[in-house]
Amino acid sequence: MNPQSGLQEPFAQFFEDPSRETLRNLLKEYFGETGSLDFKEQWPTRARLAKHVLGMANTSNGCLVIGVGEKTDKTLEPIGLKDFKDKADIQNGLKRFLPSDLM
Repeated sequence: MNPQSGLQEPFAQFFEDPSRETLRNLLKEYFGETGSLDFKEQWPTRARLAKHVLGMANTSNGCLVIGVGEKTDKTLEPIGLKDFKDKADIQNGLKRFLPSDLM
């Protein structure tokens, strides 16, 4: 798969069936990050997360996938998360960094 194009359909399929298997299948076909797609092994700090959100807002779209690691051969693999973050906690933590219309 070309990482610069054609991502909408594979991600749409993943979000229709968000399972470990569909994520693994997506990552097997995907070869790296793009301007609108970023992978992180663990949760970034609130300030770093806000920077990602602002960057995505500037390009009108984007997706940050947390819990994915990059192997030495540059392939991606789901590694999971040590801590689960509640959506409300994330939003409350970002309020001081982001304009209200992005919240």
